[in-house]
Amino acid sequence: LLANIGCVDVSNVETKGGDGEITRLGRAVSKLPLGVRFGKMLLVAAEAGVLDYAIVVVAALSESNPFIVAGQTQEMDSEDNEIGKEKEAANILMPKKSQRWMHKGGDVLAAMLAVGAYTYAGRGAGGASEKLACRSFCTKNGLQPVVMQRIQSMRRHLARLAKTRLPSADAVAASTGGFLSSMSPPNALQEQLLRQAIASGLLDNVAMLAPLGSIPGQHPFSLRSAYLSCSTRLKEPLFMDRNSVLYSRDARQLPQWVCYENLMRKTLKDGATVAIMKNVTPIDPAWLGMLAKGSRLLSLSEPLSNPVPIYDPNVDAV
Repeated sequence: LLANIGCVDVSNVETKGGDGEITRLGRAVSKLPLGVRFGKMLLVAAEAGVLDYAIVVVAALSESNPFIVAGQTQEMDSEDNEIGKEKEAANILMPKKSQRWMHKGGDVLAAMLAVGAYTYAGRGAGGASEKLACRSFCTKNGLQPVVMQRIQSMRRHLARLAKTRLPSADAVAASTGGFLSSMSPPNALQEQLLRQAIASGLLDNVAMLAPLGSIPGQHPFSLRSAYLSCSTRLKEPLFMDRNSVLYSRDARQLPQWVCYENLMRKTLKDGATVAIMKNVTPIDPAWLGMLAKGSRLLSLSEPLSNPVPIYDPNVDAV
């Protein structure tokens, strides 16, 4: 993993032996008390000027899905267990996730927007009034209140961490150790930078929509919606989570390239298993060369003799 995301250089292991050499990125990541994927995401985001948003992203990724989907019951805290009516209401099957959280930037950015709206609903009032406002917001908007509370707690922890470990970053968290209750949603450029930061920590979890005929054999799901992993160890087709904000029955509507946080293997009634991608983010393949620089996943060689390089006058480049 460390080699795949650029924290360890293993290019000279065959000649020098050992386990490789820690990179400058690896040294920086090692100073953050987080998983290496999340640490790299925060460092890349800090460099890009979107650390405050990335803190919400990492906090959301550190918890379970905050959205209530069809057939799911809400998680309950101790207060719910004490209040009979709330407990009974929490066990009612909830409707499908609110359309308002659908986002073309993927599941992680959808969760980030939900956390921002949740925070704004509480207005930073503190105490019982903020908790009541946030709980009411969750009920009206198809969100798990207990999960949202935990995400917010992690967000506070990461904001304090940013102040001590990333004090030079251009971010509210880096300067104050906290966050604004009225932080506006990211603009289009900031969303793109955030997706790049997410992809930087998930370089070995990249997949592309499989070309027709590229996957042999019979499979329980339509191969029109199957993805191929960049990992050589994963030969099986991958499929989009049906609860993903990006999911569509029409394969033509699916993004061509994605990164995912993890895989869940689902056993079907006939005993077959399928690999489902969780927390999916669409990416531009043009980013991969830049993001994978210095990692084991990218190797460079001399220019190919065929095709012949072409000069493009529009960008003044070969």
